[in-house]
Amino acid sequence: MKKGLAVFCLPVLFFIGSATAQTPQLYEKFENWDVFLTNTAAGEFDVCMAARNYPNEEVLIFYTDGKTFTMSILLERWHLDASESYKVSIQVDDGAPVATRALAGADKKSVYIELELTPYMMDFVRGTDFFLNTEAGSLKFNITGADTALNQMAACALENMPEEAP
Repeated sequence: MKKGLAVFCLPVLFFIGSATAQTPQLYEKFENWDVFLTNTAAGEFDVCMAARNYPNEEVLIFYTDGKTFTMSILLERWHLDASESYKVSIQVDDGAPVATRALAGADKKSVYIELELTPYMMDFVRGTDFFLNTEAGSLKFNITGADTALNQMAACALENMPEEAP
């Protein structure tokens, strides 16, 4: 596990809402991305995550329970008010910005994007740059390789999620 990712996983698990989730297990590693699987303490599937570390201890993560896709961002330099909500917009490449809210984590360094990303996943798959626009300015993340990461994350979820009863 990369340095910084261990610090990152706890806030992410908090946001995912699984207080019983175990430490993420590496599912796949390639290029600049890591895909992780997490299970509950009872050993049941929780989520799969695709994470990319950036310079300055920045981490971008996508996660899915097999039904929805969401994201979180960790920046060590942030000093946010825990549990506060902030107006933001997200944008991939030169696409239209999508207004949403970001909720600060208890660690005061991570934000959970309050937007169901499923309708926008193809933008991330085809994209090169992701922008988080805030009142304080814009942050740019290179998302090259996200297509493979997101496909591997989806495969992880499909492989591990329980089958629906007929």
